[in-house]
Amino acid sequence: MESVNEQEDIYREDFFDDPNYESKIVWVNQISRVIPKFNSAVFDSPTKEMKGHLKPLLLTLMIEGHEVNKVLVDGGAAVNILPRTMLKRFGKSMADLKPHNILISDYAGKSSHPEGMILLDVQIGSVKRTTMFIVTPSKANFNVLLGREWIHGVGAVPSTVHQKIFFWNDDEGLEVLEADQKTYEVGMYFADQQLTAFAKTKPFDAYNSGVMDEEEGVKKTFCWDVKKGFIIRAEKDSAPIEE
Repeated sequence: MESVNEQEDIYREDFFDDPNYESKIVWVNQISRVIPKFNSAVFDSPTKEMKGHLKPLLLTLMIEGHEVNKVLVDGGAAVNILPRTMLKRFGKSMADLKPHNILISDYAGKSSHPEGMILLDVQIGSVKRTTMFIVTPSKANFNVLLGREWIHGVGAVPSTVHQKIFFWNDDEGLEVLEADQKTYEVGMYFADQQLTAFAKTKPFDAYNSGVMDEEEGVKKTFCWDVKKGFIIRAEKDSAPIEE
């Protein structure tokens, strides 16, 4: 079987004939690959690097004819979320919102009634779909969130591990889009600074243990290290224990 990774990259302008987009078809960050004569998605065995990262799946897509980065694909969300501040970017206002009966619950179980819903055209590769978004006053670190309503509606197969998403066009041809790593790197730079300040810890040698068992005179803390990820920090008399 021919590996997907060995296929030739084909720029999206070869597959568009929509006069409404004209020159907007040439995107810098969003280049999908069409896999010729191949309509089954195949993921390679995850590498050590893939298993070690905690990256979300962030894409750059075309929405209402505008290139939008920081589009979070989240299979844990049922609906699609659009922060209210993004309306202006698409030439929309609160007057364009439609009523709905959907409630959104946060991780604490608190429910809220969003401000309204709106339909927007979302394009990934050569696939364009009119998508319903719930508009909220969110301050989340994404421009758009695409949940299962969009994922299943498009028939896409996302992988946060591989940092790519497979989907099929109208001709049942397979296309694949890589995640926008540049957006993640910029976001993580600021997140790392915040986490470092919050944890008040610098990179250190982690105690070689997968459990938090009590040890006399030793204080163990489950925390985040900016270079190693989630680790257990062990201290004795306020000094890190060397491995």
